[in-house]
Amino acid sequence: GTQELEGGRTTTGVFRCLFTMILVLYIAKMGLILSLGLYAQQSLHFSVGKAAALQTTYGVFQAAGQLSIPLLIKPFSKRTTIKGGILCGVVSGLLIAVPHTPDALLFVSEGLLSLSFVAFTVGVAMASELAKPKLQGEVLGVMSTGMSISSGVGPMVFGIVVKGFQHTSYPEGAFLIISGFVVISLIVSFALPSDAEVQAGVTARQRLESKDVPELSIPSTV
Repeated sequence: GTQELEGGRTTTGVFRCLFTMILVLYIAKMGLILSLGLYAQQSLHFSVGKAAALQTTYGVFQAAGQLSIPLLIKPFSKRTTIKGGILCGVVSGLLIAVPHTPDALLFVSEGLLSLSFVAFTVGVAMASELAKPKLQGEVLGVMSTGMSISSGVGPMVFGIVVKGFQHTSYPEGAFLIISGFVVISLIVSFALPSDAEVQAGVTARQRLESKDVPELSIPSTV
């Protein structure tokens, strides 16, 4: 069942918000990461080795972002960390959309794009914290399903978009559209509860659950 949180939110509403945020973010992210390599090779004439280095940059920054999550959450809160991760994705798309994108800017953009994965990891942690223990598997499964769907939809949709812009005077315009999707995800993230609201909801749920547990009566041995 759903649970009321402070600020007029409900756990069901938060789960829907997180699912929508992850779905839209990942459609853009997977579309961007796979389209970026093709764009670099076709429009900027990257060699195979240079394109591979672009992917390596993505992997290095993503690993660094995941390792830094515990350091980010403590001073900035989960909600702020999620927004920061998504904002990295927005900036990434805008940098690529710069006409005649310099090579160095592509590597910076790839690094920022990888940091947006922080939003998914922290979002899942928030969902897990709010969900009842017996429903955690179901909630996390739905979140992972959204990510899986996005992994297929993103490259399919934005592959077509990038190809459509390829023969125009502004091929980088395709990445403005991708950035627009990330902006939608950022807007949705503003509906997420603060850490204090999440903790209050968890505490309230634990109190209700403790009341539902029947007290054990110890039979007298006398």
